[in-house]
Amino acid sequence: MSETEEDGFDLKLRSINLEKNTQSAINEFTLPEKCVWSQDDRTLICSIIKTSNDYIMPDDYYKRKIKSSGEEIIRINLDTGQKQKMIAGVFDAANMFLAPDESYLFFINKIDGRLYRLTL
Repeated sequence: MSETEEDGFDLKLRSINLEKNTQSAINEFTLPEKCVWSQDDRTLICSIIKTSNDYIMPDDYYKRKIKSSGEEIIRINLDTGQKQKMIAGVFDAANMFLAPDESYLFFINKIDGRLYRLTL
């Protein structure tokens, strides 16, 4: 789930556990579509936009107004809150998905339109 203030600033991303009726804050500047769940439903892999939070979201992202120094793909354990940086670079990850055995992460780089594969 993502939400912003009424003016579109202060983007917040959260995961919701419906069984336990709890929420976990994901304190990273990204959008839900830039994340993918692992099969254990407790691990989230997200591409984090490396910029300030001074944008109207998601509007400025879709209008390509965000001045980013690239992105960083991280793995988040929602039980412990532990975050692991996997890779950083100048890309705009979209359409992320995991291989069935979770050995690879695939995404389209919106900057050049190419398909990328990251070994996990």
